[in-house]
Amino acid sequence: MSIFDVFENDAFGLVEMSDALDRREYVPTGLADMGIFVDEFIRTEDVAIEMGSSKLNIIQTTSRGEPLAQLKKRSRSIRKFSTTRIGQGTTIEAGELDFLRQMGTEDQFASLAQELADRLGHGNSLGLLDNLDVTMERMMLGCVQGKVLDADDTILWDWAQEFDNAVAEGGTGTIKTVEFDLSPTQAQGNFQKQVNELVRDMATNSGGTFIPNKTKMVALVGNEFFDKLSLIPEVRQAQANQMKNAYMVDGNDAFGKVEFPLGMVWKNYRGTDDGSTVAIKPDECHVFPTNTRGAFKRVFAHGESFDDLGQKGKRYYANTIRDVKRDQFVELEAMTYPLLVCTVPKTLRKLTIK
Repeated sequence: MSIFDVFENDAFGLVEMSDALDRREYVPTGLADMGIFVDEFIRTEDVAIEMGSSKLNIIQTTSRGEPLAQLKKRSRSIRKFSTTRIGQGTTIEAGELDFLRQMGTEDQFASLAQELADRLGHGNSLGLLDNLDVTMERMMLGCVQGKVLDADDTILWDWAQEFDNAVAEGGTGTIKTVEFDLSPTQAQGNFQKQVNELVRDMATNSGGTFIPNKTKMVALVGNEFFDKLSLIPEVRQAQANQMKNAYMVDGNDAFGKVEFPLGMVWKNYRGTDDGSTVAIKPDECHVFPTNTRGAFKRVFAHGESFDDLGQKGKRYYANTIRDVKRDQFVELEAMTYPLLVCTVPKTLRKLTIK
């Protein structure tokens, strides 16, 4: 019997492997750990999103018996957006499995399973799933900035442009930039005043997605911005109190976070070690809301096989494809089919140092 015959076991099939990946603990990084995105799993490849706006109106008084003023119909439209595919494969050559030749069937099964687990990743070595995760992290980072980019920096979804109300109601189709004074010698209370103005501006543009006493603002901060932020006396005091009480401490102190004032969390974002693949520019900061009514969504569509048709999507799909003609290799694939949505791009802000 060929070593590759072991791959005919159902455990290495599309359904079993995809289900196993769904049951595996997801290893989050950065944004994934914050739980900002509401996940939805759909049975189609496309998503219909309703775009429109509602405004409060002051009602003119009328006498009893007079006809009531009629509420105008809400202006809205429905647009269709397609999910995309993130996928990568690897090939296991026959020579790489030569060490299995003398083993029995059960030992071969266990060793092949371990080999596949190593290639998939989320373990001691980086693999396919780790590459999928870092790609997803980059997409989520783009989404909270309003624009999701592909690996080659082409635009996948530009939500500030896509949503009509982002432009039609006073928006520009771009994310608003605000200059912040981070001087440590500024007057007491001036920094909090800047934050209050920022939060009010975001709240008034939230389109009803903010939840009173629950929604918070999160600022992902570049290294230079965070270092200057930490020199402001009010922020330094808040940071010292929170670290003393083991409150809001997050990993290495060099990449910490601080909440000041209440409801505004500043987090020094740690991206990839090269400082560019997944990163915040050192002198920038990007602010977005959390704990909202669906401001950010992450939609997962179904896979591409016949078995997947009509089924709800999953976070991951994996499959093995055997070389049935020559029995010389097995291909391992891992895929995901996401759409990342920001429904209120008018709430997003980019901060720069004044």
